[in-house]
Amino acid sequence: MNTQRHIVDEILRQHCTIPDKTHSKGKRNNGEWPVIGQASAIGKVGDNQDEWFLPILKALSAHTGLRPKMYPYALFKFIFPSVENVDQGIFERITLQYDEKFYEMQKWFQRYMYQWKAERLNRSKAMPHIKTYARVSPCYTKMAYFFLTSANFSYGGWGNIPRNHQSILIKSYEAGVLFLPKFFDEEYFEIAESDENKNGMLFPVLYDFPLTPYAPGDKPFTRSNE
Repeated sequence: MNTQRHIVDEILRQHCTIPDKTHSKGKRNNGEWPVIGQASAIGKVGDNQDEWFLPILKALSAHTGLRPKMYPYALFKFIFPSVENVDQGIFERITLQYDEKFYEMQKWFQRYMYQWKAERLNRSKAMPHIKTYARVSPCYTKMAYFFLTSANFSYGGWGNIPRNHQSILIKSYEAGVLFLPKFFDEEYFEIAESDENKNGMLFPVLYDFPLTPYAPGDKPFTRSNE
C-alpha cells in the first residue's frame, strides 16, 4: 500500500515536464520552479524538516527530467492565513485548522509560510476551504502541474513511514485530482498573460503572485488565537 506521497511522486516522475526553454540561461535546474502549497488545515509535520517534510517536498518536486545525482528539492512556499489575515478578513474561523500545540512543536515550518492574498479575484478576506499544490515558473506565468486534494498538510493527510521503515501509517483516505499539461496537449499551463499565450486561456489560480510574506511579528492563525 502506498501513501499519497508515493503516488504523487510516481505520477510526476512519469508525466510532469519542466520545460527547458523556461529556465534561466537555457539550463535545467530543478530548484528554479518553486512548489507552492496552500491549505486551510495544517497538522503535525514533525519536530524538524528532515523527519517528514523533506520526503513530501521531494515527491512534490519530482519530474521527468530528474536524474539520480540531481538536487531533488524545489524551493517551497506555503500559503496559510496569518493572524493579521484573519483579523482583517471574514474568514470562517472554524474551517481553519492549525492547533496551537502543533505550531509550538514545529515553529521551524513558519519560515516557509506566506499570507493568503487574492486581490485579483477580490478574495483576500475569504480563503476557500481547499488544499492545493502547484509547480510554477520563477516568473509566475507558467505551471507544470496543479494538485487539488482533500488532504490537509500533515502526517494524517499524506501518510507517514515510521522510523523503523517496517510499516506505513495512513490515518485517513483522501481524494485528489492532479492536473498535468501533457494530458491537455500542452507543454505547460499558462497562469498569467504573456506574449507566448496565443489562445488567451489561463489556468485558474486563486491566490496572487508574487506571494506575500507574513508581516513582522505575525504568526499563523491557530485555534488558540480565536
